[in-house]
Amino acid sequence: MSVKNVVDKISERQAKLESLKKLLLDPDLADFARALSENGDKRGTGPSSRLKQRPGNRSTPNANGIRAAILGLSLPSQFTPAQVLEGLKKRGFKFDREPIGAVRDSLYVMAKKARGIRLVRKFDSEHPNLYERTKP
Repeated sequence: MSVKNVVDKISERQAKLESLKKLLLDPDLADFARALSENGDKRGTGPSSRLKQRPGNRSTPNANGIRAAILGLSLPSQFTPAQVLEGLKKRGFKFDREPIGAVRDSLYVMAKKARGIRLVRKFDSEHPNLYERTKP
């Protein structure tokens, strides 16, 4: 097998994995993705079952697909959490908790973990945080 063939196969595999990731993070498929991830947890000892067993447990971050929904929005080159919230509301996104807090927390985590979003300007007394997309 030539180097070019190996590179082509790797590129092909990466494209498939990205497609799978997008599908798994799609809010419309969240129930199905959750069921798939819990399928192998027969003993009730995996991470997903531990979350369910704790009383008063809040849902895990992004359990409702908010990060994927944010990445799927058509936003200006630089945007604020309020603009993201407006876009999500227009799409009819269902929030599990306070909407602006959910958006703020998701953007923070995405920027901190370099998941498609970067913090451009940090909050000050006159301006909210300003974010922009990064290249995948």
